[in-house]
Amino acid sequence: MAWSRWPSGRPQRRDRYTLGLSTAVELVWAVLVLWPGTLPMPLLVVALVFIGAGGGGAMLAFDGARMANATHRCGTAPDVVNMGGLSAAVLIQLVVGAVQSVSDLPAAQAYRWAFAPVLVLMAVGTLAQWLRRPKTSRPGEPPSHARPWG
Repeated sequence: MAWSRWPSGRPQRRDRYTLGLSTAVELVWAVLVLWPGTLPMPLLVVALVFIGAGGGGAMLAFDGARMANATHRCGTAPDVVNMGGLSAAVLIQLVVGAVQSVSDLPAAQAYRWAFAPVLVLMAVGTLAQWLRRPKTSRPGEPPSHARPWG
């Protein structure tokens, strides 16, 4: 659990940590979707550990949303994070079900390829996170997260 304290309260560490974790979870999903044939059990266990860590790391979105908003809007930041996460989960479940129901593949392959939209959604999220990451500051200048917002 000590590794989870490393990014807490430190915006620049948090941003690098979540970007790395998002990338790792996305690569794991790619392996799960694209692996030919039956997935070896040790690889599945490693994949589940990474996906579980990604779920816990997603809690850092609350801190990021709070830091990215003006002080008078900090109370609504968790609500936006909750609505975004829950809406995305519901929508992606509908898409996964739709892909699986229209697939002509055998059941096991259809089930695996039905999760490709999850991979696409994570790729979009990771790309957005990478594009919106804070730029490094010059020496003597406060980091972008430490500047007052409003």
